[in-house]
Amino acid sequence: MPAQRRMISSGIRGLDVYVLRGGFPVGNIIAVVGEPGVGKTIFAFQFLIHGAEQGERVLYLSTDEPPDRVLLNVRGLGWDIDKYIDSGLLLVPPEVYDRASRSFDDYTILFKGYMDRYPNITRVVIDSISTVPLPEQLEGRSSVEILRDFLNFLRSYQDTTYLLICREGWKYEHALLFEADGVIRMYREYQRGRMVVTHYIEVVKMRGAYARTRIRVPYEIKPVTEPPYGVAIRADWTAGEEEEAALKRVGVEERKLELIKRIAKARLSRGVKYNPRLLLKLAERTLDQELTADLAKRFLVECGYDAEEVERIIQELYS
Repeated sequence: MPAQRRMISSGIRGLDVYVLRGGFPVGNIIAVVGEPGVGKTIFAFQFLIHGAEQGERVLYLSTDEPPDRVLLNVRGLGWDIDKYIDSGLLLVPPEVYDRASRSFDDYTILFKGYMDRYPNITRVVIDSISTVPLPEQLEGRSSVEILRDFLNFLRSYQDTTYLLICREGWKYEHALLFEADGVIRMYREYQRGRMVVTHYIEVVKMRGAYARTRIRVPYEIKPVTEPPYGVAIRADWTAGEEEEAALKRVGVEERKLELIKRIAKARLSRGVKYNPRLLLKLAERTLDQELTADLAKRFLVECGYDAEEVERIIQELYS
């Protein structure tokens, strides 16, 4: 029987218990995606501080704004982060932001220096990966290959778990979500006709964990004086009701997908062909999730497209 992977807490108890069912698998690279203001950086520090509280050494790399400003905002929630910084458990190097115009290769060298100096770092946050310049081509490597090389470098430190903060709508968001081991989305919705905002967090995928995916969980951001603090799952949320609602949505979405396949095959039989790329986008909108290369390939084949053509399309889209 294969050994069970070690787990590490996300720092959000409700997320660990009801959704992740144990936390993050150690060594995973997890992309946290959302628009500005939904609490991505707060979640990141919650993850780091939870580790520091357990005596772990953790690392925060800010490429988006000066670390002093980030720390000021975090202190505003009431977190006593200075004791972890002073003890050397929480590392927040200021020179990373000074290098914000550097490339992924520069960050690889910089990061390796920290990991060699502090070999027992267990948690790392890069905030944010979407602000690191990514050229279309460099020394024969495409932008996606550069990103993949960087993530594979991070994976070489197998006992370190990573949160990569990503702005929603980043040009290379799709490539990051495909390559990452885990994807978490944070977003907000406004109730129609009312000035009421609800924040949701959703685990899209988590390799190595028996997580409940496709379930959106409402959360709020609370100061230390109101435990549970930070990003906190709302007390009125019931996991069972959300899961049942999600399963109903999945059933409707899968029926829609089957209808798309039947229409595409019927048009092909009459010599009329849909653009396969548009079909994939339609499938992703229907399922409200990114399709992996394997799922995209299977979907197009089931729509009646030639296997060789499908293989070529998948290589263009996912290479």
